[in-house]
Amino acid sequence: MRTAESRAKTSAALKAWCAANPGKVRERAAKNSGENNYRWNGGSSRLNTAIRRLNEHRRWMDAVVRRDGKCSVCGADADLEAHHVKPLAEIVKEYGITTSEQARECAELWDLSNGVTLCERCHCEHHGRKYTPTGNGRRKQPRKVRRTMVGTANPNYQGGTVSLTCPQCGTVFQVKQAEVGKRKCCSRRCLGENQRKAV
Repeated sequence: MRTAESRAKTSAALKAWCAANPGKVRERAAKNSGENNYRWNGGSSRLNTAIRRLNEHRRWMDAVVRRDGKCSVCGADADLEAHHVKPLAEIVKEYGITTSEQARECAELWDLSNGVTLCERCHCEHHGRKYTPTGNGRRKQPRKVRRTMVGTANPNYQGGTVSLTCPQCGTVFQVKQAEVGKRKCCSRRCLGENQRKAV
């Protein structure tokens, strides 16, 4: 497994290469985008989703959050998100954007003055959504607390263990209460010797 230091070096080298060769980056992206991508299924993604998946959108969000550094409503400095002042759908409709390429070239979409930083809670309140804390980068309902079923509360409880003494070697051993009548000796060897004695 690679160390964190090794991964950081690789990441820095790739970022430097991409910054120095933007034309090659675009060529590589074109080779694996749209119909050329192995997961292509006829362009079923919604335009809004496609725009939000663009690298430009990620850079825009990061720049907005970096600029503000805290929630503009409550002042929180954790779980920050970028919010569009003028909604993305409105800009798309206004400029007649129908493809990701047109979105890339629309300057207003990537204008930092159209962004403001909100924490997750305030962002949810602004859009009228129910706020749930994040987990692994996704909003999800908090888990229900599972009841622990220990001992007699467990429906499979069979009475715990009982100490028995082996009649052959005298060793004290533990047996489940359900097996008390079935098991007499501590091992198969003792059981075999005990049966030979009985014969």
